[in-house]
This record gives sequence, C-alpha cells and structure tokens, in this order.
Amino acid sequence: MEGGRESDTDSGEDVERKREAPQTPNSPSKFTNLSYKQLTKGIVNYKFRWNKARMPRKAGVYYHPDGSEYDNRMRWYSIDPYGNFRKNWDLAQAIILVFVSITVPFRVGLKQPAEGPFYWVELLIDLYFWFDIAFNFCTGYEAEEEEGVIVYHPKLIRANYIKTWFTIDLLACLPVDLALRATEGTLECSMEVDGCDARDEDGTGQLFKLFKLLRLFRLVKLLRLFKIMRLFERYQDDVFKYMHIISVAKLVVFMLYLGHLFGCFFHYFSESEWRTAEENAQVADGTLEPWLKSYFGDDHPTGREVWDRYIASIYWAFTTMTTVGYGDISATTRVERVIACFGMIVGGFVFSGVIATMAEVMANANPSKKAHSEKMDKVSAFVRDNNLPREFLKDVLGFFRKQSTQAYDQQQILMELPYILRRKLLMHQYGHIIHKVPLFDVDGDGSLDDHVFVTELCMRMKRVSFMNEQMIYQMGEIGRHMFIISSGKVEVLDNARKDVMCVLEVGAYFGEGCVLGNVRRRENLRALGGNVQLCMLLREDVDVLLDSYPHMQRLLHDSYYKRKELFKRFEQARTKQPKLTMNEFISSQRGLMSPLSKTRILGEDAPAPAEDTVGDEDTVGDLPPSKPPPGRSLQRLESWNVKNGQEAKSEFLSETELEAQASIQAKMDPTLSFVLSEEGEREKADHMETFRSSKAGGGGWAAAEGKALARRVRDVEETQRRMEGKVDQLVALLTERMAAERTPTRVGRSP
Repeated sequence: MEGGRESDTDSGEDVERKREAPQTPNSPSKFTNLSYKQLTKGIVNYKFRWNKARMPRKAGVYYHPDGSEYDNRMRWYSIDPYGNFRKNWDLAQAIILVFVSITVPFRVGLKQPAEGPFYWVELLIDLYFWFDIAFNFCTGYEAEEEEGVIVYHPKLIRANYIKTWFTIDLLACLPVDLALRATEGTLECSMEVDGCDARDEDGTGQLFKLFKLLRLFRLVKLLRLFKIMRLFERYQDDVFKYMHIISVAKLVVFMLYLGHLFGCFFHYFSESEWRTAEENAQVADGTLEPWLKSYFGDDHPTGREVWDRYIASIYWAFTTMTTVGYGDISATTRVERVIACFGMIVGGFVFSGVIATMAEVMANANPSKKAHSEKMDKVSAFVRDNNLPREFLKDVLGFFRKQSTQAYDQQQILMELPYILRRKLLMHQYGHIIHKVPLFDVDGDGSLDDHVFVTELCMRMKRVSFMNEQMIYQMGEIGRHMFIISSGKVEVLDNARKDVMCVLEVGAYFGEGCVLGNVRRRENLRALGGNVQLCMLLREDVDVLLDSYPHMQRLLHDSYYKRKELFKRFEQARTKQPKLTMNEFISSQRGLMSPLSKTRILGEDAPAPAEDTVGDEDTVGDLPPSKPPPGRSLQRLESWNVKNGQEAKSEFLSETELEAQASIQAKMDPTLSFVLSEEGEREKADHMETFRSSKAGGGGWAAAEGKALARRVRDVEETQRRMEGKVDQLVALLTERMAAERTPTRVGRSP
C-alpha cells in the first residue's frame, strides 16, 4: 500500500489477505482498506445521526429514543400535566392525603371504624383514588431524554404509568375495609347514621384484623407529593428567604407525625389479642399488669375514653423518642417491647436531627451579621494591640461599623450565572445608579459592548460607607480606587479644604485619575450627610476593563482631562472673584454640561458662551470637540506616550496632525487587507489539498487533515508576526511625523 491506496500491482488475493489480517496496535487503521465511496458514505451517515437531534421536528410528532416516531397530538381525553385541571386535582389530592395519613392510623390503632357520615366520606375518598388511577392513564408525562417535551401518546403513557406508580396506587385502593366489614357483618349498619352498636368482642374475624394494616398503604400516596411539588415551585421563590426556617419545620412536622404513628401502633399492639397465652395467664393471676389494663381496662374504648387513650399513647411515644422515658407507662408484653425498641432507635435519629438542624439554623440565621461581628472582633484586637487614642478609636470603629460585610463571594456567584441573568441581577442592584451616570449608555442607544462593559464593571463594584464630614480622600495621597455615588452627597473642597467648590449627587463619579495614570489625588472630597454610600472600583479592575474596551477608555480619558481643565479655569477665575461658586461658573459656560455628574461635553453645535464669561482670553467653551483616535495604531501610540511620562490626552492635535494620521491609517488598511486576503487564499488551498488527499484513501484522510491543520497554525503565527511588525513600523512613522511638525498647543495657553 502507498498513501492509503492499493497499488496496481496487488492482486485480488493479496488484497483479501490483507483485509482479513488481524489488526495490531501498530497496524494501520481499520479505515485504511475502505474505498473512497464507502468512507464517504460512512461519514455522511455518521453526521446524519449526530445532527438528527438538531434537525427540524415535525409538528405533533414525538421521536422515541429507540428511533420510533409517535403521533404526539393531544386527544380529546388527554390531560395536560401542567394544566389547570390537573393542578387543581393534585391540590385536592394533597389535602386528602393529609386527611388519610392522620385518620387511617387513628382508626386502626384505636379500633374506631368510620360509621355514619364518616363512612360515606371515606367511601368518596376511595372513589377519588380510583378516578385518580383512570386519570393517570390519560395524563401526559415529561420525556426524560428531552426537557420540556410532553408525551401524549396513549401507548407510551400506559407503559410509563404501569412501570412507575400503578402498583402502589392499586394497592392503596384495595377495598380491605369493605372486606373486613362484610366479614364482621357490620357493612350495612356502618351506612346508618347511628352506626353499629354490637361489635365483635369474642375474637371472630381476628385474622382479618391483620388486613387493617393494608389501609396504611394509603400512606404510600404521600410519595406523590413529590410530583405535586411542581405545583408549588412558583411559591418557592416567595419563601426562599425563610428556607432555613422551613428546613426546621419539616423535621418538626416529621417528628410529630412519627409520634402519631408510634402512639397509634403502641395502643394497637397493647390490645389483649396480641398477648401470648403465657402473658394472658399472668394477667389473670395478677403477676403481669399491662399499662392499658391498669389505666383503662380491657373494655372497648367508647366516647371520651378514646381520646384519653390516644393522648396517653402519644405521650408514651414522645417520651420514648426523646429518650426521656418517665416510666409511668412502660412496655410489659413482648410485642410492646419490640415496638418500644423500634421507636427508640428511629426517634433517637429524628430527634438528634431536629436538634442539629436547629443549632445550624440559629448559627447561620444571619451569615452577614456573623461575618461582620467577626471582622469587628479583629478590628478591636488591632485597636487594643496598637493602643490607639480614644479619638482615633472612635473614628476607626465607627468607620468599620458602617461597612457591610458579606459572608459570600459575590463575584464568584455571579460568574456562575449566564450573562443574561447576571446582567438582570446587577441592574437590579446598581441600575438606579448606572442610569444616572451619562458615561454609561445603558438605555438602549449604546452598542452591545457598552452593555457588556457596564455589566462587567458592576461585577467589580464594592459598597463602602462614610460618615458625615469624613474625608474620602485628600489632595496628594496615592489613589487606588474610583468611586460612584450610590446615595448621599459629596463635597469637593478647595486646596485649603475651607471652601466648598461644588456638591456631587447620586450618579456622579470621581477618582478616575488614578486609572488614567495620575496616581496622586488632585482634589479634596468629603462626605456630606449622615450616611454616604459609594460604589468603589479597584484601579486594577478598571485597568483590565479599559484594556478590553478601548472606546470606553477614550471616553473616560476625554472626560477626565476636560474636567481637569475646567477646574483649572475655575481656580483662575476665583483669583479674580473669590466668592465665585462652581455652579455660577458652570452656568456661565453655556457650551458645557455639568462637569462631574454629566461627563459628555457638547461639540461644534454647542451654543457660544455668554458675553460675561469669566476669564480673559480663554474659555472652556473654546475647546475643540473630542475626536476618537482613527485606529489601533493611535491606541498603541497613546500607551507609548503614557509610558514615557507624557500626558498625551491633555494635548489636542491640530488639523494637520489629524490629516497625517488619517493618511497613515489609509495606507495601513490596504496592507492589512492584503495580508488577510493572502491568508484566505492559503486556507482555500489547504482545503483543496485536504479534499484531494481524502480521495486518495482512508489512511490519507487523517494524515492530510493533520498536516493541513499544522500548516494553518504556522501560517497564522507567521501572519501575526508580520502584522505586528507592520504596526510597529507604522507607529514609528507616525511618531516621527508628529515630532517633525510643530509642537501641539496645550489648552489654556497661547501657542
């Protein structure tokens, strides 16, 4: 063989011998000897089977996992499992199950059959469960292999119900009670209002009394509550904040119900018919006195005595389950001791579970408060170890008491959510703040990048609180955070920290200079009011986002330096008018919005400043409109200038320089287009070569595909290196041309 193809010199016998040869680990693949037609057919069939689930489905057709197709349209008798009828039916079933789970043990354990009106009520309940079986044969079910698909085909519904709940439902509906009444001869009198006066006391039909326990099969219906839980899922979110209480309530209810069961069983097996012959002889001699005979006698309970016996039985059950055991009611017969041992084992586990769950709930009732308390303990230890003065101690403790401590990692939780849910959650938390920041276009006019940028920014926000007249930061300190006002107000003070220059409200942001390279603070800011809430952003987090979203970096850059120039003009104006306020100064600049809460500055269409504008020859209204850089080369140039200590954004380029950049960009684009087109031609050639190799045979398919993939990787790496080299050359050319021109004019200075 050569290239995965049979040579012309090979005979038919040689080819057949090679095909029958056993495959060893070092032998060629089993696809080697397949013809091109067989290989192509196999690949097509495989892709068809793989994409079958993605193919358009026919309306009203259900595709079974075995490959069969069923008519899945609803018949006139079909029941929607999530429809209103089924929901109301299951809700009624839940109420009936609670009634049955309480009354059946009580009637069996204390020999209180339903008579009169109660007989008809329980007969209707039995009919209800028979109807429920019939409805289950008509109720669709959700397919396990495809989420959200409801199966309505009668054959599939029958098969699914018979192998799941049919046996349990049928056993729960067996007419054991009717058979017992017919044997005792009390069937007719049970239907009467007065009930049956005469009862079987001589032991007739004792064998059928054992079948009374089969009525407890109705309790198996409680398992159907797991299906009804789908109905109550819509209310689960409303009580989610109380889940720690609900978990305790479930254990408490379960323990109460176990006490009800054990009490009824203990009374039932304490009856005389469950004693052995030896125990009956001891009772007759007086050497053995069971608790039931000593308290109530062996007569059949009637009237109020029934409830006295029930209370005594559950009293024993709870004292046994909680391991108290006062001893006033004790197990004396063999059967009673077996029931007591079983009750102590099960009750001990349940009771310990209730205590452990309650302790856990009490410890984790408020995890945030617990985390905050632990943090305050650490701060107090720090204060004591450093022996801080009293005035410092109050300030430090007061600051940390105002901060909220989270007992969870919010960013980790948000990262596990899909983007849509993450954005909705963050907009719920910070939407009232973000919508007041004009820098972030989240009202639907912005692009997808704007929305993603705001979402990623909100993920990195942390809340911090400041008390009244507490300094947020002051001039000269090293900046590490950027802030957005969430609630309250912040004052901007002058250099001497005496006069208030302006007041910032909700939505205003400040401190972004540390992100843009000016690490030292140039303003004094102080909290105004009792509780000022700020959203804090770490400098490193904002740097990462701005690198990924350069258009937001340019916008923030322009806003910062124009605001910086505005404050510089304001300081110059105050030297001539000391009583001038920031609001008066801003109102005199008609071509300007609010510089702190409104970050966008009007461009060429802005109205000219008023005649009485403060200042001599220069006004902020004379600033040229902000123009974005023409391409990626200028972004590299900006970062290069910042690294070399130049304030690139504080200088506005002249028209000549802008034209020069545009011409270089125009020369750069055809180069990139040529590179990309060259890469496209190579990729097309690789595909043709792969196709030709596939026709050569099965073995050549994998080899050619691997070679082509490796070649494409090398070409992409080479293209990337060439593009980086061309961009570096263009940046160097742009730098030389800018240096050859006149030096750019700074704003506020004459050239």
